[in-house]
Amino acid sequence: MTDKQAYKIKKYKCRMVSDGHITCAYQEVVEAEQAAAIFMKVLKGLPHEEVHALYLNGASRITGLECIARGGIDTAAFAPRDLYRSAILARASVIILAHNHPSGDPTPSENDILMTKELVKAGEIIGIQLVDHLVCCPETEKWDSVFTHLQTPVEALFTNNT
Repeated sequence: MTDKQAYKIKKYKCRMVSDGHITCAYQEVVEAEQAAAIFMKVLKGLPHEEVHALYLNGASRITGLECIARGGIDTAAFAPRDLYRSAILARASVIILAHNHPSGDPTPSENDILMTKELVKAGEIIGIQLVDHLVCCPETEKWDSVFTHLQTPVEALFTNNT
């Protein structure tokens, strides 16, 4: 008879932890302009790119806001799992994504468009809909929707405001 070695398995708990609050005029978001106003406030004054997600429930009520990635002056890299992990914990049905362009030009880059397509596909698999991806430039007060630049039609909930 041989001795069997016992192995310890780590147990984990996943939780969302509140990181403060921001004040906004909306409890629910039904227009791109409302989402843009929230993101413009959050992204104002940043010298680098940041990606933020606004989580909504099925009734379009805001359940949370999170910074998904911080980057350099012209990029902020993240994987779809980074976005959807938090969306699941926030019990979101819908996500509105936004990032800033410190250059002041809200035109989505080719990378913005490719990443958005990838995120839409991931959301379809998980069952959490990405309804828009905004590029915000708070200093010039301009923004644009990546969805309006997609070659493959995606039913966007919002319209752009260049």
